[in-house]
Amino acid sequence: MSANRVQKRPRLTSTERRRENASFILLFGVIMPVRCSRCRRLDLVCKTASRSESCGQCVSACHTGCNVHGNDPSQLRAVLEEKKRLDQEKQETLAKLLRLEAQERRLTSRAEELFGHEIDILQEEERTSQVHAPPPILLPLESRVLEGGYP
Repeated sequence: MSANRVQKRPRLTSTERRRENASFILLFGVIMPVRCSRCRRLDLVCKTASRSESCGQCVSACHTGCNVHGNDPSQLRAVLEEKKRLDQEKQETLAKLLRLEAQERRLTSRAEELFGHEIDILQEEERTSQVHAPPPILLPLESRVLEGGYP
């Protein structure tokens, strides 16, 4: 090997490069006034470098989707669309519940009406059977017992 040749630095793995970047950001980065959602959730200091898209904590943890520089508009649209879908589903479910409750009230009313009609029919049958019932047939022993002439 020639003495004039510059020796190359050994090639770093992606993990080693990520760790170096995270260390650089955490040492020399600027603390952000508004933390990314991950740092806010974990109560971490959120620092970023001017050319970095992610904060040092997210780089260190290999977390994709750091929103230290703001949210992606497409993510906000997706959240709004999901909220609208949920609201629509809630309205449809509430309308269905109200419709089912009305059906149940009508069914209960109909059942009470039918049951009341059956009771009226039974009471009428009892009255007519008592009015038109033939007198009981008494056997000789029964008639003596009833008249007080018990032997």
